[in-house]
Amino acid sequence: METKPNDRQRQTLVESLKVRFNKAMADNDANAKAALFREAAYLGVQPDEFDGKNTPKNN
Repeated sequence: METKPNDRQRQTLVESLKVRFNKAMADNDANAKAALFREAAYLGVQPDEFDGKNTPKNN
């Protein structure tokens, strides 16, 4: 039995975290951000996958 999500499921999880993280940032909601980081840790998602800090820079 597989316990890790497949690529599509993982992509959906990360997208959900991104949307909710962006809302928490816009609302300046520290509690929501902390909850999202805890959720991400539980799911095995690294914060840089959803917090916008790994966005490629244009040269």
